[in-house]
Amino acid sequence: MKVLLLNSPWINTPAQYGLKSGTRWGALRNKDRFMPYYPYPYFLANAASIIKEAGFEMFIKDAVAEELTKEQCLDYVEQVNPDLILSEVFTPSIYVDIDFLKNVKQRVKSVIACAGIHASGLPEEMLAQDFIDFVVMWEMDYTLRELAEFIKAGRTDFENIKGLAFKKEKDIIVTPRRDVIKNLDELPFPETDQLPMERYSEPFSKKRKTAKITVSRGCPYKCSFCVEAANYNRSYKHRSLPLVISEIRRLQEKYGIEEIYFDDPIVMPDWGKKLAEALIENKVKVNWHCWIHWGTPYETLKLMKHSGCIGVKFGIESIDQEVRKGANKPEPVKDIEVLIANCRKLGLMTLGAFCIGLQKDTPETMKRTIDFAAESGLTTFQVSMATPLPGTAFFDEAKKNNWLTTMDWSRYEPNTSYVLSYPQLKDNDVYKAMTYAQYRKAKMFISHPTLALQYIFKLWKYKGTAGFIKEVIQKTAFVRQSLLSQKN
Repeated sequence: MKVLLLNSPWINTPAQYGLKSGTRWGALRNKDRFMPYYPYPYFLANAASIIKEAGFEMFIKDAVAEELTKEQCLDYVEQVNPDLILSEVFTPSIYVDIDFLKNVKQRVKSVIACAGIHASGLPEEMLAQDFIDFVVMWEMDYTLRELAEFIKAGRTDFENIKGLAFKKEKDIIVTPRRDVIKNLDELPFPETDQLPMERYSEPFSKKRKTAKITVSRGCPYKCSFCVEAANYNRSYKHRSLPLVISEIRRLQEKYGIEEIYFDDPIVMPDWGKKLAEALIENKVKVNWHCWIHWGTPYETLKLMKHSGCIGVKFGIESIDQEVRKGANKPEPVKDIEVLIANCRKLGLMTLGAFCIGLQKDTPETMKRTIDFAAESGLTTFQVSMATPLPGTAFFDEAKKNNWLTTMDWSRYEPNTSYVLSYPQLKDNDVYKAMTYAQYRKAKMFISHPTLALQYIFKLWKYKGTAGFIKEVIQKTAFVRQSLLSQKN
């Protein structure tokens, strides 16, 4: 029996491209603005390895990273002719995802299942499409394996599979939620052989040959806008250190990986300390970076750097304490100032992630947040617009309070559209703040020569000489436009 796991095409134009699998929420990237980036679809690849281990003929295709057109990907699906397809779908791409699956059903007779935060949050909406047969909800790994086993055996008692939604005659059945996987060590390493490993990258890294590893699932915090609490039912667990070391060595030996990006939702201080100690003890020579907790002490940061850590990321969201509390992110702002100062002292790069347009934001709080991002000593920062994705607590709150301005899912994209309205804040206020953030970031970039040179060198290694010249021309025009935007 053939099982295909798919990251289907979305948008790829001369100006813009879209990212899906490998990200926590689908997003568009403007080619004149960002470093080229394709994320490794870690969780899709995890599920693929479980399917392979169970004895099925497994195929996985990352059409986004391979930059396949819709027609090229349809030709591939027709060539494989799988018995079961699992497609990971996302809110802003959902209409394109559904249209693609409709075309798939016209070409092959495969059973079609969907997974991802949007499908898990709105299973009835997905199953309203007559060509979609199942929704594999939340943590997909074992639910997908069990579904494949039932289909292979000819069983139709799908109500006995936990974490599944399906159609039975005219009814939609949603089975009880499956328990989260408590022991991540029982999972095989994610699939790499069928994926374009040379295409994957990470903008924050120093080295070109970078691989993403995710050694934990969930998060101990409950930020209302984040998908982690929904996906993993407010649980938090991580793999054992010997397996983490084994996976790093495997990637080094097989692909010549020079840097590891631990794309876990958060690395808690005790885990960061143990990870650094394990890398040193096992003499693993590799650069690495990760998302960390604000309260990570200086001595732990120092140990992390000694083990190869080149930088850290952290979610700040807003510098206003009331805004942060409104999004259920209550840590005190003073902690982040201490963390940034400690990282600067140690020479660690820092990236702060900010989110504007949250429940209690105002034009004034957004400006203060952006000014902090540019002036606090961060190496770089990213700003996105608050987006209430179906399946999250933020979406439920926004819907209950009539904050949503549209149910057009294509607009639920954090870089280009804002879909909320509060009495104290309108969408135009948020768009103005995004333009201001672009201006502050462009100004910060050109005044930071070390970072600019690192960016330029990595871009050249990624694109080659001809591609590099084209990228520089394009991005220089964007930086100039951003700087001029505040003078007009």
